Amino acid sequence: MAVEESRQAVADAESNVRINKLPPSRIRFMAARVEDALARVARDPWDVVILDPPRQGCSDDVLSGVFERIHPKRAVYVSCDPESLAREVPMILRAGYRVASVQPVDMFPHTKHIETVIVFDAQGSGARA
Repeated sequence: MAVEESRQAVADAESNVRINKLPPSRIRFMAARVEDALARVARDPWDVVILDPPRQGCSDDVLSGVFERIHPKRAVYVSCDPESLAREVPMILRAGYRVASVQPVDMFPHTKHIETVIVFDAQGSGARA
């Protein structure tokens, strides 16, 4: 399940599924705000969640919905703002996760902007996705 607020991005993703000849059963898309979609998707078990929030980061509702209610074995968080990420990491750790890896990614050379990809594993899960 992929949740994306932008209907155009969902349409593009669906086109990519067709172009790459992936079976439609492999991925479903939901055009919705993550805050609104969490209530509908939190019932399902999740192995991995990938979060790519806006610069201000995730809301407390999204963080608790993902890390406390869904509680995936692994979460990959793509942050475009180190300050937002620094505010959110303690809550994620308190929810029972450990940092498995951190990787800075310079997607915008010659600017001050840097992405940070951080992988969290649920403690005790021993999971490897």
